[in-house]
Parts: sequence; structure tokens; C-alpha cells
Amino acid sequence: MESICTHLKIGSPCRIGTKIYFCNITFNGVFYLDLKDYSIHFVHKFSFEPVHAARLSKNASLAYGHTIYFFPNYTDVILEYDILKGQEKAIPIPDFPGKFVDISGIARRGDKVYLFPTEIGKGIYQFDLQKQRVEKDMALSSLFCRDFLCSSGHILYDGKDCAWIGRYGGSQIVKVNLAEKQIEDNKVLEGIRIFVMCFDGNHHWILPMESTDIYEWDMEKDDLQIYTNEHIEWRKVDHIGRTPYSNLIFLEDEILVLNCYAKNIWRIDKQKKTIGDPLEFPEGFGLANRQFNGWPVYAQYTMLEDKVLLYPYAGNMLLIYDKNTKKMSGRNLTVSEEDVPYLREALRKNLTENRQCFEDGDFAPLEKFLDVIEIKRGKGETWEKGSMGRMIFQKCCGKEKG
Repeated sequence: MESICTHLKIGSPCRIGTKIYFCNITFNGVFYLDLKDYSIHFVHKFSFEPVHAARLSKNASLAYGHTIYFFPNYTDVILEYDILKGQEKAIPIPDFPGKFVDISGIARRGDKVYLFPTEIGKGIYQFDLQKQRVEKDMALSSLFCRDFLCSSGHILYDGKDCAWIGRYGGSQIVKVNLAEKQIEDNKVLEGIRIFVMCFDGNHHWILPMESTDIYEWDMEKDDLQIYTNEHIEWRKVDHIGRTPYSNLIFLEDEILVLNCYAKNIWRIDKQKKTIGDPLEFPEGFGLANRQFNGWPVYAQYTMLEDKVLLYPYAGNMLLIYDKNTKKMSGRNLTVSEEDVPYLREALRKNLTENRQCFEDGDFAPLEKFLDVIEIKRGKGETWEKGSMGRMIFQKCCGKEKG
């Protein structure tokens, strides 16, 4: 029987020494990336979640001693894992009005970690690292109206008392004092719909929805600079109504613009006020895993001494950007059944329950579909008319390049 391989997708990366631990977001599993040779190693499967559970943690993690906390995206608990003892724990988030708690960002003050859900209007929470308990912060929660949403995956925290929160899809930036539990500033940037907000240490940068411009806001001078992209190229998917950019990386001598629905990763020219000079992708780069067609190509990253690691959602490889040469190389993030013993079961369940063609390229052999047919036949089940045919057509004819 042919061994099945699949791409991994890195969620909530957490660096400990020479290893980047992460929660895979295509199925249940913790892995680490070895920075010495960029090899991938399987670590753990959370026993309290199904093997095929996807997107368990995506935006935020925290290392506390030798314990990693992966904050939830598509579950209702904090996923705790002790890397020395090999022990797991599920820490519930109480009183959240919803099935899943999508944590957009966190802010740590001493032994307290503030948790900001994307649906921040449903509450802000405190996680006590010593007591291992989560409680709703009623005073902070009362500051936001019910329909307030956080900008995607970003809470800007000054490391002391204040956090800046951009209103997703709106024009509002709120500065919250976590110690005093009050709003210190409330700015409305007219005509801008916020998707992501970033901070370079001095100024706020806004990546808007449905616009190819990027904005730099000097809050002290209340000055707004606009950077334009006159040569935008889009991914080969329906990009109407989609945002082009997902994140910014501030290096010593340049600013990189990561791509959501834009085809390229760009650079910002601060003198010309333009977005251009796209980075050249390494050979073999493309898109993988149709489940992530609506996701950014790249969004999260880790800054190393002389390199930057870019983690894929829709992309098919880890990108390694060399700060000195300004060039990118790539590494495949793939695992097989030899690496993850339950991989076939996880992918099989995803196919049967979600009915999705999970992989493009060479990692979804026809045998996988035949396995699924036999399983459903044995259960007396059938596919909806045309469902299997569509999946095979997507696999054989629908391969997509970036």
C-alpha cells in the first residue's frame, strides 16, 4: 500500500531554543521545526480532540518554562503541553457564548495573560499562569460593544500596560489600559476598513480590506502616509472583495509585505511611498491544500538572527528569507505515515466527514480516494451524485500554482 504524505500548516509558532514548536492546523498534532537543519519532527497528538481536528490553534502561543500554551482557534480550551514531561492538559475558557473561542491575540503582564477573542465583544479573559485558571475580565469586557471584532490575528501590546486594538472591517483603533481597565484613546481613520494592524515601534501600519494601499499612521502627530501599489498581481483564485496583504515584517533596512490574495510578497519603498520590488519565489513554490484557498499565502513569521522564516497557510513550503543576500529559499513541510502513525486515519476522516480534496500536487494519490470509497461502501453509505467525480477532477485537473 502506497504511503500517504501531506503538507503541514504552521499555527501559533513558539520558539524554544533551536526549535520552533507549532500546532498543525490541517489535523491534530504538535510538531517542531529544527532550526539546525529545518527538519520536521512529530511531538504529540492531543487525546481530548479528534485525530482530524483542524485549526485547533492558529494565532497565539506562549512558552512558560518548559510548557507551551497554544491558545484556541477552533476549540474551547487552551491546549497545554509540557515538552519535558510529555504531558498534556486542557484548560477550559468559561462563560464564552459560543462553541469555539477564536483567540486573535494575547498580552502578558507578569503571571497574567490577557486573551483577546476575535469576537472581543463577547469578552476579554485573564489566564493566570500560576493558578492555571481562566476568568472573564468583566471590567475590560464592558468596554466593547457586542459586535466589536478584532483585526485579524494582531493585538499590539507595549509590554507594560496598554494594548492597541484595531476594529476588524471598521476604521476604529482603540488604546486600552489593561491596568486601569479603561480606554485611553479612540481614533477613527475615516475611509479605511481595517484588516490587519502592525507596529514598527514608532508608528502604526494598517493593511486595509479590499484596497491595495497601505497606511502608516503617526499617532503623536496624527499624520497618515499612504503607500500605493501600481503593479498588483493576484492569485489564480477569485479575489473580488478580498484583501491583498496579510502582514508586515520590519527589518533593519526594508519592510516586507506578506501576501493574502496578492500573488507576490512585496517591499515598501518609504522614499517613493510605493509598494513594489516583489521577491522571487524559490523553484517549486506553489499553492497546496484547497481547504486554505481563502486563507493568506503567508501571514506568520519568526525573526532569526540573519534570516526570517515565513510560515505557509495556502503556500506549499516554508520560506527562508536571508537578510543579507535578500534572497529566498524554500523547504517542504511534508510528513508521511512513517512520521505520523495516525496520518491515514486523520486524512480519511477529513475526507469522509468534510468531503474536501485536501491536497494538490503529488500528495493525494488516487488510492486515498479509493480507500474512502471502500470505507463508505462498508458502512452502506454513498457519495452525493458527482461528489467523488469532482474530487478526482480537482486532483487531476485543478492543480493551482501561485
